[in-house]
Amino acid sequence: MIKCKNCKKEFKDYEDWGMMYESLFCSDECANTYKEKTNFICWFRQIQKEVYQTATEKGWWNVEREIGTQIALMHSELSEALEGIREDKRSDKIPEFLAIEEEFADVIIRIMDTSEYYEYRVAEALIAKMKYNKNREYRHGGKKF
Repeated sequence: MIKCKNCKKEFKDYEDWGMMYESLFCSDECANTYKEKTNFICWFRQIQKEVYQTATEKGWWNVEREIGTQIALMHSELSEALEGIREDKRSDKIPEFLAIEEEFADVIIRIMDTSEYYEYRVAEALIAKMKYNKNREYRHGGKKF
């Protein structure tokens, strides 16, 4: 059994697979989708490394930080985003952005920093979760919010 590297479609043998078997994709579309995902993962990991390097250089990893503390700090950034939108504020640090945009960026920075330290595969999980969500029930089976 042969599987497309992107969509996991199964083929009985190379004859069913056709001319694409050399590249391990069932179609040009699957090959392009896989390439885009791979490019995103590489880009995300590079930015994640830069975020972690900056945090390390600024002294945030001189001692190991407990994962619960990291998650609490992520929560704090979301709380700051809520305050920014409640008060309809612009960012104090990067005035060309709204406060909510800055705080959302801070959440992502904290996620990337933590993920790099603990070697979590967030970019890959993001893609997998998006795929999973496409097949979920409407409102995930009736949730109100």
